[in-house]
Amino acid sequence: MTPRLSGKELAEKRKEKREKEEKRMEEEEKLAKAEKLKTDKRLASIREQKEQLDLLETFHTPIYNEIDKLNKKASKEQLSDYTLNKINDHIEQVKSVLPDDPYISKINKFEPAGDNPEYRDVALALAEIGAGIKRFHNQLVIEENSLKRSNESESSEIDFDYMKLHL
Repeated sequence: MTPRLSGKELAEKRKEKREKEEKRMEEEEKLAKAEKLKTDKRLASIREQKEQLDLLETFHTPIYNEIDKLNKKASKEQLSDYTLNKINDHIEQVKSVLPDDPYISKINKFEPAGDNPEYRDVALALAEIGAGIKRFHNQLVIEENSLKRSNESESSEIDFDYMKLHL
């Protein structure tokens, strides 16, 4: 049998246990705050990337619609030099925002070898770009929602532990 502790010894043991628990909780809280800061930074980065995508989309949609319309009327006609420059600039911008997309990385700028490209070729490239923008946007939304749920659950766990310790 274990010897019985006196009231003073029992109070000291309880105090030690409580202090140890408080120290553990402080460490967990520090880790949780660091993780929350990391998550908040990633969420801010996602917001910036979504803004970039929105900006790309505001240029992409009208130009794609116009090229698609012209493609349906005269698919073998060539682009004007001005339109070709705009399309090439757009391809360059999209590739800089979506460097890891395997399909976007295969799209090359149009280099006229005497003649400008036909509408049908440009329409295809723009359709691929539109799909890439949507893919990346969906990835960002999924990651953003996951991070938000993670943040909420960590926050409620910390609140619960705090309440448990102090009530």
